[in-house]
Amino acid sequence: MDINFHLKKAAIYKSLLLGKIPIFSRAGIFKKIFLLLFCVSLLLFLLEEHLGAGPYFLEFSFFFFLLFLLFMELEFFFKFSVKRPNLLISTQDALDNIEETNIAEFLSFESARIIEAVERKGGADSYLLLYYLLKKAKDMDFVFCRAMLEKKQVLRDLKFIFDERKIIAEKEYSTCLKKTIKEALIVAAKRNNERITPGDLFTALSKHNGYLRDFVYRNGMTEEDIFDLTSWRKRLKRKENPFRYKNLIKKGSLGKEWNFGFTPFLDDFSINWTEKMKIAGFPETIGHKKEIISLERILARDEINNVVLVGESGMGRRSVIQGFAKKSFLGESLPGTNHLRVLELDLSSVLARVEGLEKTEKALDKIFSEVAKAGNIVLVINDFHNFITGEQRLGAINISGILEPYLHMPSFRLIGVTDFSGFRKEIEKNSSIFSLMEKVEMRNLSHKEVLILLENLTLRLERRSGKMISFAAIKNTIEFSDRYMQAEPFPEKAFTLLEEAVAHIDQKKEKIVLPEHIAEIISEKTEIPVGEIDKKEKEVLLNLEKLIHERIVNQENAVRAVSSALRRARADVGVRKGTIGGFLFLGPTGVGKTEMAKAIADIYFGSEKKINRIDMSEFQNISDVQRIIGSAEEGGVLTSGIIEDPFSLVLLDEIEKAHPDILNLFLQILDEGHITDGTGRRVDFSNSMIIATSNAGYQIILEAIEKGTEWGKVKKKILNNLFQRTVFRPEFVNRFDEVIIFKPLTKEDLVAVAGMQLDNIAKKFASKDMHFTVTKELKEKIAEMGYDPVFGAREMQRAIQDSISNELASAVLRGNIKKGDKFTVDEKSLKIRKMKT
Repeated sequence: MDINFHLKKAAIYKSLLLGKIPIFSRAGIFKKIFLLLFCVSLLLFLLEEHLGAGPYFLEFSFFFFLLFLLFMELEFFFKFSVKRPNLLISTQDALDNIEETNIAEFLSFESARIIEAVERKGGADSYLLLYYLLKKAKDMDFVFCRAMLEKKQVLRDLKFIFDERKIIAEKEYSTCLKKTIKEALIVAAKRNNERITPGDLFTALSKHNGYLRDFVYRNGMTEEDIFDLTSWRKRLKRKENPFRYKNLIKKGSLGKEWNFGFTPFLDDFSINWTEKMKIAGFPETIGHKKEIISLERILARDEINNVVLVGESGMGRRSVIQGFAKKSFLGESLPGTNHLRVLELDLSSVLARVEGLEKTEKALDKIFSEVAKAGNIVLVINDFHNFITGEQRLGAINISGILEPYLHMPSFRLIGVTDFSGFRKEIEKNSSIFSLMEKVEMRNLSHKEVLILLENLTLRLERRSGKMISFAAIKNTIEFSDRYMQAEPFPEKAFTLLEEAVAHIDQKKEKIVLPEHIAEIISEKTEIPVGEIDKKEKEVLLNLEKLIHERIVNQENAVRAVSSALRRARADVGVRKGTIGGFLFLGPTGVGKTEMAKAIADIYFGSEKKINRIDMSEFQNISDVQRIIGSAEEGGVLTSGIIEDPFSLVLLDEIEKAHPDILNLFLQILDEGHITDGTGRRVDFSNSMIIATSNAGYQIILEAIEKGTEWGKVKKKILNNLFQRTVFRPEFVNRFDEVIIFKPLTKEDLVAVAGMQLDNIAKKFASKDMHFTVTKELKEKIAEMGYDPVFGAREMQRAIQDSISNELASAVLRGNIKKGDKFTVDEKSLKIRKMKT
């Protein structure tokens, strides 16, 4: 591999040479010395009467002050001119013309100094580059600290490598180093960096240097993590620069304030977001670029220049408003929306302070009139749906009649903020208002955008709490909150989780938030097993078949398939994007289909209460779709259950009786693991299991048993029959992980089932100090009484109820069975027989 890289031919090399001249290299030190001398000499002059010093100290103070200014100017000149020679093209242009471009031209001063040290050492090798990066680049301390990596260990390992390899001078750069330099240019262009920084070099090394790549992976990090960490450091340095234009303009200018319209009444009932952004120093707006662009485009129109901003609270609606206010004030928006004042009308305050409907309407009319006359105001109304509603309730009022005439005016601009439910219930139905507004819908931030927000939050939390938050914990916060906290909006749920993590380690008297702390909180909040698998859980997972068979007789295929799906999901080694598992159980009634679901819920999900059981025979019409996924008025039986408890089992009984269009809803759920509910929310099923049961085609199973048909052929025959009768479509059945045929129970199976059920009765008596002995003969008698291949174990349940349970209940009530008694039930007479103690 060959690249165009010649440090000594680059302008930055001349900067390196100038940097070695003492007048530049020591300018900062001399500046501080002469500032100190100026202060001392001036102090001596002021105290000359007390000290008897001569007036020449004043002359010295002027002389030292001039030298201070000189060296300050030299330092400034060197830092912002000499160290940053002009570039004719960007890093992206250089990448596009890489063969003709000397990559060395794009090195930052610090990167060039490190490369020069590598060349001076005489070993043009990526290991030497890594060594000098760690020794000379201060940013590396930040990266290693946040990543919880041991920098000293890397330096020790590198020295060992050098000793073993005995690096000697090389005339040409190694292939690895060439790849690293080219990769560093790619990274710089990706970050829109003007020059290649040490962070860019380190990120490139994490990909191409074998030792660093392995070291990073061994410590649970990736090349992408290194990219994110070095990007974080770059953003911090940019904020720290006091000479950035946006830092200098924080206080704005008086001239711009005079341009704003005179709105005394509105000002008394509003929040000035423009002023708040100035005071905050114009913080960086993360994400929502599309929403802000849409906002600008609509507000810049002459007609229908009003916006309804739709999104759940916590998605960043306020950030969109702030981002627009910032761009407008700085003159970075469209010509029609630059230098506008963004004010949020506090309608709740108006309602509280102005008594009576008539006075309230007059106050609002006066406020809207001031906005229209000023002409340079964007009015924001939060919870907009509460103020155009026909429903009279506390904190709500219908201002549609007052507002509508103003919405027609080009000089009146409004942003109504609402959530999805409010939009559908109130705004969308109010045609007179909605026809004069355009909808801008909020989207969820990407993980990269949330990462930047959490990095900013991390610094504030650390200052406040005195704790440290590891970078791996930040990444886990994003992943786990997005995956497991479905009912809460993103990114607010990530903020909440990280704040709880800091409080969590404070309670535990620990100092650093680690990934396992995030997992602990998620597990507590959602009851979903997250993070490292402990010994007890491993035993359950590895023995699932045995545990399920304690409740389920036979049905080996079903038990094995479900157990495997649960182990894949917990170990996070599945390739599907859908649910934990999706199974279609086919077979006659009473063979254990529903009991299997109960056993899984109890053993894996923690309780039989974790079943969201839906009788699909109740959804035979197309109009029942809303009952399944919900609407603006009420939640759906399927979606609401998952939102409330995402770690659960969905049991769809008699699924063959549901309307085909309702079955279509499950295509996406089983395939992608999510669906959009009736309010527009994305509902995630990735932490749930779906089991659908049906006895459709059970006659074929019974016939196969009678004829002794090979069991492997039965499944294909049943499915072909169901497809021919259009009970299910092939694409629906194919979405399941597996279709499992439940066999009818044999007499031997029923004996085992009878034993389980009778043992459950015995356990209840044992808890009351009454000892019920279940004999083998009694089990066989009950199995014989309840044997019916069509109804399976259900007939046997009835037999136990009629013959055993009723008899035992009567005996307890009559006092025939008391505490301490030992008894059994005679298999012939089915009467209670006491046993000798």
